[in-house]
Amino acid sequence: MRSISVINESAHWCEEDIPLSEHSGYRKIVAMMDRLPLGSVLEVGCGRGRLLEYLQARGHEVHGLELQPQSVPFIEQADLSRPWPLTRQYDVVIASEVIEHIVDTDGFLEQCHAALRPGGTLFLTTPNLLFGVNRLRMLVGMRPMFAYADWHVRMFVWADLKEKLERRFVIRRLRGTHVLAGVRHTRLFEVFAWLGDLMPRLAAHFVVEARPK
Repeated sequence: MRSISVINESAHWCEEDIPLSEHSGYRKIVAMMDRLPLGSVLEVGCGRGRLLEYLQARGHEVHGLELQPQSVPFIEQADLSRPWPLTRQYDVVIASEVIEHIVDTDGFLEQCHAALRPGGTLFLTTPNLLFGVNRLRMLVGMRPMFAYADWHVRMFVWADLKEKLERRFVIRRLRGTHVLAGVRHTRLFEVFAWLGDLMPRLAAHFVVEARPK
């Protein structure tokens, strides 16, 4: 799932020190989850499982897959680049900041599809190579953010991600995390989070809600 060089950097990679209410991607997934009925949730690449703990406390049945072993009973160790060790399907599959770490993105999306019950919901987030800030940085010859992280093996623009998703899913909604900086810095940046939903193709990360075909 992730390169060996970052196996011991899970806390940093998952931004475990950032509260869910300030996490640019998770806070939007939580808002979308609040519109759904209680059900079964699978998060792949779940880190220490803090989003799943939050959803479990709200009444959802939760299960996580993570490359590194975890002490939480509802998290199972698994390499997401290999067949997933699942014996059932779920109402919701969450894949937040995972697909950019996977070489076989089509195979990954096929496993997301197979893990969902008919009528289920996929929430997927991933960095946007054409983030508005990146467009300005590249215009003046600067390195784009996200793209050269050693653990990112694939970066997406919306046209590419949309085409891959639509092979197996119907896209219900596209949102964005923020257009400049997240609310972790200051609540004054809520306007940037709002603009991320208004202009998701300029946002730092795509936040996709989709249903299996």
